Amino acid sequence: MAEGPPQVQALRQTDEPLSRETLSELINVTKACASAKNVRPVHYTVLSRPFLTEFATAIAHVIPEGPMTPFAGAILKGHDVLFRGAPHVIVAHAKEDVPFSPESDCVIAMSAMEMMAVAKGLGTVWVGFLTRMITLPGMSELAGIPEDHKVYCCLAVGHKAPAIPHIRPAPREDVPITFHE
Repeated sequence: MAEGPPQVQALRQTDEPLSRETLSELINVTKACASAKNVRPVHYTVLSRPFLTEFATAIAHVIPEGPMTPFAGAILKGHDVLFRGAPHVIVAHAKEDVPFSPESDCVIAMSAMEMMAVAKGLGTVWVGFLTRMITLPGMSELAGIPEDHKVYCCLAVGHKAPAIPHIRPAPREDVPITFHE
C-alpha cells in the first residue's frame, strides 16, 4: 500500500525565531502552487515576536462581548491562547476584488507551505481564530494588511518543541466518498 503525505498535526513550538531565509523559503515554495486562472493573488505578511504579543493584547481589547470574551480575558492575563507561543505567524491575504477563488488560492498555498515546514522538521498550527479576529476594527491595519485585502488563512510556525509522549493525532474515520460511474 502506498504511504500518504506526512502526518500534519498541531505542534507545540519553541519561541526561538526562524531566520528570514527559512521563512522566505517556506513562502517561496508557493510559487509552484496551483492558482485559479494562474492569477496568483496571494500576498503574505509575516508577524513575529514581540509584535505578536502586542497584537494579541490589542485584539483582546476589541473583542466584543459574547462567546469570544473568555479568550480576551485569558490574553489579558498573559496566556498565549492565540499564537500558542509560536515565534511567527504567516498571514495569507489577497485583494477582495480578485474574480477567481482567492480563498482557495490562499488555502492551497498555505497547505503547501505547511507541508514544506513539516518536511523541514518545523512545527506548525493553523490560527483560524486570528483569521476571524483580524477583521475587528483596526486590526488589519495594525498588522500591515492593505485596506483592500482580505485575510484568508494564518499559519503559526516555529521550531518544534520536544515531543510530549501523550500527544498523538486524534483517531479519524475514513472520509465519505461517492463514486458515480
